Amino acid sequence: MGQDKYLVQCKQWKVAKVGVATVRELYGVMTAERAVGGFVVASGEFTDDARSFAEGRSIQLVATLSLLSMIGNNASPSGTWRGQVQYQGTGAGGVVQEAMAVVPMTIDIDPQGKVKGSSPENGCSLKGIAAPGIMPVSVNLDVTFTGCHYKGLNRRFSGTLFVIQAQKYAQLSLNGSHVVVLGGATFFDVKGTMRR
Repeated sequence: MGQDKYLVQCKQWKVAKVGVATVRELYGVMTAERAVGGFVVASGEFTDDARSFAEGRSIQLVATLSLLSMIGNNASPSGTWRGQVQYQGTGAGGVVQEAMAVVPMTIDIDPQGKVKGSSPENGCSLKGIAAPGIMPVSVNLDVTFTGCHYKGLNRRFSGTLFVIQAQKYAQLSLNGSHVVVLGGATFFDVKGTMRR
């Protein structure tokens, strides 16, 4: 870097994705200020148009998960998490015994928001996405379970991973449901304490 000038634009956007107009604005200021590069740091993600415009223009787009990962913050939800989780299911008839399990689970959340994981003892694998939560120490998860021994768990779940930095652990909470028209509903949840 040395004597080179870099510009950074940081804002908390009220939308989930930052558009191309914000990136163009920074590029205009970079040109006027003769900066060699720039960074747009967002509390969300970026649109495809924003990414395309930044490409080849010495502008780096940095989403919250990437920023936390870059600075090595232990509070970042990115990384590999392991712990015991409890699978539960309830329906009109009460507890769904076949869904019940307390098993080890591993979840990987990469800085770009891709999620994958598994709990081999009950056959479950999961894939999906993570989006920044309302605080930098949390992510909203949208994942799909497949391969579970109890077939009712093979569905889409959503929830959160919330990092408790002082104690160096995170709380995982996922919820899913199965609704049958005129037949009731079954609700599933997966909860646990995860550690790096």
